[in-house]
Amino acid sequence: GRATFWLAGASESLDLPTLVRLGEWVSHGDVDGLFSSEVVGRIVERVRPQVRSAGLIDSHDSCWDFFVARARENLHLALCLSPEGETGLRSLSRSVPALVSGCAVHWFRPWPREGLVEVAHTLLRDTPLRSVGASETDSDDEDEVGESPMSRSGCSSETLVDASDDETVEEKVEHKTDTATLRDSLAHHFARVHASADALARATHSGAGCNAATCRRPMCRGGVRAYVTAGAYLDMLSTFRTLLDTRDAVCTASLRSLRSGLAAYRRMCCALDEQCELERAGEAAAAHKRAEADELLSLLGRDSLLAEKLRVANSEESERLAELEEEAAVITQDLQAALMAARPALDAADAALKTLDRAALAKLRATSAPAAEIGQVMSAVLCLTSRRGTRAQSIDTSWAEARVALADPDRLLRLLADLDKDRLPAERVEWARRLCAATDSAAELTPERLLPLSHGAAALCEWVLAVCAYHDAHVEAEPRRLDLEAARASLEEVARRNRVTCDRLDVLDRRKTALQERLATATAEKASFEEACATRAAQVRRAQRLVASLYVEGGRWTATRRKLKRERRQLAAGAAAAAAFAAYAGPLCATSRADLLSGAWPLDIFPRAATTEVVSILSGPARQIAWRSEGLIDSRSLENAAIAERSPRYPLLVDPHLQATAWLAARHRSCLVRVAQDGVGAVHRIRAALEARSPLLIEGVDTEPSVELMPLLYRHHTPRRGGRLVLRLGGADFALSDAAAVGPVFLRTQQSDPHFAPGVQSHLALIDFAVDEHGLEAQFLESLLAAQAAPLASRRAHLESELLHREEEHRQLEGRLLESLASADGALLDDELVARAEAVPAAKATLEAAAGAAKDAEAEVAAIHDVNRTAARRV
Repeated sequence: GRATFWLAGASESLDLPTLVRLGEWVSHGDVDGLFSSEVVGRIVERVRPQVRSAGLIDSHDSCWDFFVARARENLHLALCLSPEGETGLRSLSRSVPALVSGCAVHWFRPWPREGLVEVAHTLLRDTPLRSVGASETDSDDEDEVGESPMSRSGCSSETLVDASDDETVEEKVEHKTDTATLRDSLAHHFARVHASADALARATHSGAGCNAATCRRPMCRGGVRAYVTAGAYLDMLSTFRTLLDTRDAVCTASLRSLRSGLAAYRRMCCALDEQCELERAGEAAAAHKRAEADELLSLLGRDSLLAEKLRVANSEESERLAELEEEAAVITQDLQAALMAARPALDAADAALKTLDRAALAKLRATSAPAAEIGQVMSAVLCLTSRRGTRAQSIDTSWAEARVALADPDRLLRLLADLDKDRLPAERVEWARRLCAATDSAAELTPERLLPLSHGAAALCEWVLAVCAYHDAHVEAEPRRLDLEAARASLEEVARRNRVTCDRLDVLDRRKTALQERLATATAEKASFEEACATRAAQVRRAQRLVASLYVEGGRWTATRRKLKRERRQLAAGAAAAAAFAAYAGPLCATSRADLLSGAWPLDIFPRAATTEVVSILSGPARQIAWRSEGLIDSRSLENAAIAERSPRYPLLVDPHLQATAWLAARHRSCLVRVAQDGVGAVHRIRAALEARSPLLIEGVDTEPSVELMPLLYRHHTPRRGGRLVLRLGGADFALSDAAAVGPVFLRTQQSDPHFAPGVQSHLALIDFAVDEHGLEAQFLESLLAAQAAPLASRRAHLESELLHREEEHRQLEGRLLESLASADGALLDDELVARAEAVPAAKATLEAAAGAAKDAEAEVAAIHDVNRTAARRV
């Protein structure tokens, strides 16, 4: 009891038996042989309770009639058919009249202009569009690279932001208004393109196409018959969106990359200025440190020289001190020897004193009239013991004075014992010696002469004689003593000077140590500053190399950025022209294509497009060079190749001269699988090629594709669980990972004037690869070039390939450089960044050289073509 709607079209592989059964179903609801008897029995048993609930007799026929009635009530059938073709409405009305008579026929006319505009509005609603009415003058004049940035300073981070990429509220409102206006203009433009293409197709059908005198294609004289369907219009919109999104993404990415690269370039210019300032400050600091180190080194050298002189003087003084010590030691030895000679006399004096006692002295005093010898001895004693400073002649040596001295024996004994024998005046000693010396009247006094007279006098005589003897020995040793004192004085002076020198050396050594420590610190700081200066200088040199390399590139990038901004405003125009060309120009001749592009299709806000520009938008120069090497020489063949590769539908190639076949064979080489549509095992080979994702060329499609291939060619994929798609091909299911999980598929007919129904042309892209006179002329010229100047042809091909290689190399180097600049964040020490920056101008120079060489080769080829063109046209 659930309602079901079945929508079937010409692409549903409806063969004639199926259509006959559908006619039986529409006419009376019962289709003979549709179910087996077992299935019919199960159906009857399942509907029997419902029949009873309806109050009907539950016989077999009643239950089956009840099922048929319910099925006709809930099953609704809609057939969408083209008016032309073997499965079209015209053929269907003749072969299955019951189907036509049992259905309500609704004739859908071509979409009106309002419908086309509304469809375009709907499909372009989410497409980002940019205004094309803006001024071509960029507002980011600060991007322009003027004088060398190495001489600039004071960069501000505010100047690094491109104000042109940031819109104010008013600008956003204006942009939104411009975008809405542009979308409306595009919608009407696409409707006008579709109408003009349809008008041209209808004029061709009626024989009122191009002027036969100017058009060289047989289409206008009954050749390929094209139908403009709604599928072409949808393909045009889809291609437009794809082209616009792709080109806008590439353009926006390039602009963003250039903007970030230029901003990083400016940051590096500012960083270079800062680094130069730091380098100058570092150089000043290093110079200060060098001056400080030089001053310390000078002081240290001066102190070292002074210390060396002091050490030399100290060494000499040490040697002199040693000599003086040695001399003093010799004098001391001599003096000691002389004193040892006087020692017996001194010992004799001491011994004489020891023999004296109080009694002897008292007895000597008691003598009132001593002998003359005793008086002489006492006079000598008084002379020797008198006070220092008294002259010998003035000394009282009378006996009375002697008795006074003898009155105190203890004092006299102490005076004799404490007498400074070394400092006795020579006058007194001489006086005492004369008193004891022999005279004419008396002999010399001796202790032996006095002993009988007085023991005390004898002892005193012995003492006097001993003192005189000691004084004589001491007088003899006096020069040696004086020499010793002089030597000791010299020794002391030399030692004093040596101590002063040593003290000065100690002071100098301590000062040298301090200077050396300061010098070591200053030298380390100087080395650190010099190393930092060297590092910064190397950094600045690399930065200058980088900025110098980027200076010219920065100017070119600025110009490129402005050009890209202008191109981005014209992206919609180029994408619209290219999409219209890809959707409708396939079956048209070269003259019709040029007329549509220059006359019927351009809008007031769009520039007039040339076919070369359109082909460049659809393919690109690399593809065109590759196609030329694969045998597509003339411009129309290149256009056909661009349409074939860009069309979302499978290409149906009209190839009477086998040019497309040769191109596909050269392009895909041994990978191309060629299958005849009506050949033995064609479906199996096609399925194997699809499974291997190999390029597939289906040949022999002269009227329409076979019914078995329609699910593939019309892209009827059935979704299954797991996100996979299932394609039914040749009665078996073929699993796909996605709708594009097959290799390129091409269909080919070798007829020069084929006629394909609108239903076929709505699902396949009809492309006329027939060679016109221009194509024949171009091929003949290339053949003559290969025969006459084969090296030139080879060199031109090589130069074209090298030019593409150089362009790709330059693009990659520039892209990596911009990426590095965007991520460098002002760093100037990256050698790889500097190398990349220096490699880009070199690559650009190489590219320009290759472009110049290719241009020269092309000029030589053009000259040869001009010579052979008359012969080519005549042939």
